Amino acid sequence: MGSLRLLLAISVIILHAGPFLGAYLVAEPQLIIQMFYILSGFTIAFVWYGKYATSEKPIRTFWINRALRIYPQYYIVLIGAILVSVYGWIAENRHPI
Repeated sequence: MGSLRLLLAISVIILHAGPFLGAYLVAEPQLIIQMFYILSGFTIAFVWYGKYATSEKPIRTFWINRALRIYPQYYIVLIGAILVSVYGWIAENRHPI
């Protein structure tokens, strides 16, 4: 199930970048996006009932674990994007916006 979700996530990325890259996967991109959302919902429900449903404070534990898994990656990418932007600003000697 994880590999199918990865394939769908890559397909969604290509669908969003398709006009920019000149690549088109399918005639119905909404179908891939809906399949990704449905499979993600099943995955979250599976994890919930397998790991959090029996804990003392399930909602709090779930959201803390989600935040600890998502936010560090988010901030690493944000810092990297800022550094690339500043480098581009210095290299081109003009404001990026």
